[in-house]
This record gives sequence, structure tokens and C-alpha cells, in this order.
Amino acid sequence: MLNELDRLYGSFRSQGFGPVRVEWQQRCNAHGRELTVSDGGKELVRGMFDGIDESGALLVRKQDGTIDRILSGDVRVL
Repeated sequence: MLNELDRLYGSFRSQGFGPVRVEWQQRCNAHGRELTVSDGGKELVRGMFDGIDESGALLVRKQDGTIDRILSGDVRVL
């Protein structure tokens, strides 16, 4: 596991977040699943997991179709 982390870190340092993001999204099993994001116990947003953007922000598609970018919070996959 540490060898893989070292490889990804080297990729990040030389090429930026893009290649790491691609690998992360290929391995993520939460795409399309419902989740909530809260802060201090207060629910901030509920929707469907829609990936991560170029900066690493969590993308949550709400029921009305809009997408929220989440930079921090407690995420719970339902």
C-alpha cells in the first residue's frame, strides 16, 4: 500500500492532481449513490455523489439537478 501511495504522490508532484483524480474516480464505488454532507451535526446538503472536480472538491447533484461543490464536511454515504 505504501508503494502505491508513493507512486501516486510522485505522479501528483510531477503531473498535478489530474492523473490521481482519474485513478481515484475509476476506483470509487460511490458514484450515483445518495449521500449527505454535514458540518457539526447540521446537514448542509443531500444528493447523489457525482464525482470530484479538478481541485478535489466533492460534487453533489441535488434533487433539482444543480450541483454543489463541497470543500469540507462530514460525508455519509446512505
